[in-house]
Amino acid sequence: MTEYEYNGNKYTLKPDVLELYRDGIDLISERKKLIFEETKGVDRSLILKYEKELRDLQRSKLMLEKKKKETDKIDKQIQDLNDKFETDSEVDSINTYIAGCIEMAMLKLLLNKELIKRVIPKILEMDEETFNFNDFIFIEKVVSKVVIDFFFVTTQNRST
Repeated sequence: MTEYEYNGNKYTLKPDVLELYRDGIDLISERKKLIFEETKGVDRSLILKYEKELRDLQRSKLMLEKKKKETDKIDKQIQDLNDKFETDSEVDSINTYIAGCIEMAMLKLLLNKELIKRVIPKILEMDEETFNFNDFIFIEKVVSKVVIDFFFVTTQNRST
């Protein structure tokens, strides 16, 4: 488990993932709310159009495979659509904007002093008296890294 250090004190995330979920659920909830708020106005219709077209092609391919028919033509259509999607500058702009919105949401999460003061002591193994939520260095060296690792650990365990 990763160690975080501040003023000679060392901290680690609690090793029990279920306990991390329980103690950090407010981080998960607030992150989802902030991301929604930051991205709700983004017009994703172009991306959704590509995704629908890809699903339709994949469905058609599956039907051909079930009928033991050749799929070379549809495979090429799928590849062409993927290439078009990956090189579409408007899609790239939308995705870049969304990534910036998510970054802003994470920054707002990290700077939510009340939430951070309530949750961080629950998910770390260490004496709370050593925490200094008014010190930027503590926020930078411990809190930001703990929050990132928390989401990494809980996301990894959700997908297994």
